[in-house]
Amino acid sequence: MVRPTTLLSLVASRFECVRVTDMAGVDLDRHRFDFDLTSCILLQRADGHRYHTFGGRTWEGAESHLSVPALVRVLVRTLEEHEKAELPPRGRSGPGRTVEALPPLARRIEAGRRPACIHCHSVHDWQVEAAKEAKRWRPQDGWVFPDPREFGFSVDPIEQERVVSVEARVEGLQVGDRILAIEGTPVLTFGDIVLALDRSGDGPSVRMRLLPVSGGPSASPVERVVSTSRGWREPDPLLYSWRAMKWNLDPSPGFGGPQLTARELGGLGLAPGTFAFRVQYLVDGGARAETGRSAARAGLRVGDVVLSLDGRSDFRSVDHVHAWFRLTRRAGETVILEVLREGERRRIDLPVVGLGR
Repeated sequence: MVRPTTLLSLVASRFECVRVTDMAGVDLDRHRFDFDLTSCILLQRADGHRYHTFGGRTWEGAESHLSVPALVRVLVRTLEEHEKAELPPRGRSGPGRTVEALPPLARRIEAGRRPACIHCHSVHDWQVEAAKEAKRWRPQDGWVFPDPREFGFSVDPIEQERVVSVEARVEGLQVGDRILAIEGTPVLTFGDIVLALDRSGDGPSVRMRLLPVSGGPSASPVERVVSTSRGWREPDPLLYSWRAMKWNLDPSPGFGGPQLTARELGGLGLAPGTFAFRVQYLVDGGARAETGRSAARAGLRVGDVVLSLDGRSDFRSVDHVHAWFRLTRRAGETVILEVLREGERRRIDLPVVGLGR
């Protein structure tokens, strides 16, 4: 029996593999993907035509949809597609957009402060900065590359076009269906689905080409309009929590720190599994300095243990707290914090500070 890693090496040897570790000079139009990811593989021809995008993750972990069996499967299928494809004449294309061309970064480079490395997640940061500078930024512009669960379904981690769960709000899709295309874009992977949903807009329905489970082994592809609830594109804070993009969103709480360990919970007399985190810093510099100052004026101190925000204590991580604050709170509101200080529970009324941009 061939080991999965050996099979991967054999299949991958039929590709020209290029590893990109710096986004400097990368054509953002041709090589567009979810820049928040820790790993993404673009399977494409030399002329830029992309077959599939292998990559994607969920809040549960960076490797939720990354595995050797899944990668081998998409590589084999891509080779099959490539052998059948009719290659169009290769034409010249103009220079693509690069992150260095965005005005905020371009000025920094001109001033001799070029970053040593432009990380993938930095692309989003510079795009947001450029949009804010041009007065074109809207909060919903940060709701990028949606997890399929935002639409209302999830897919298998190996056979990533196969639907494994469907929420009641979704019509036209069943568990076991295989998604072949979304709005005309062929899909085979989680990354393909995320990219297609990102391009589909925020309407309550999308066109899908499916291989329906109801037809059995001899089923033929069908075209369906799959509908979900309105406003599905507005992200669930938990699903969004892993994203570096959340740091670009306002308002922000102005403080943060590490989640308590089981041992620390026990030392404070808190039940196992309780969500709590210790305030390690109050923001005191940069564009968001006023958020930290406001928290300090409200009475929050470094060392306080935060137990709940507006009565919520069901957060799954500190990242979840930050996403929730940025996505659901509004400037001018007040968030009620319950904190533990020197064994005493206290209430702090925290004003939500907006940056006015």
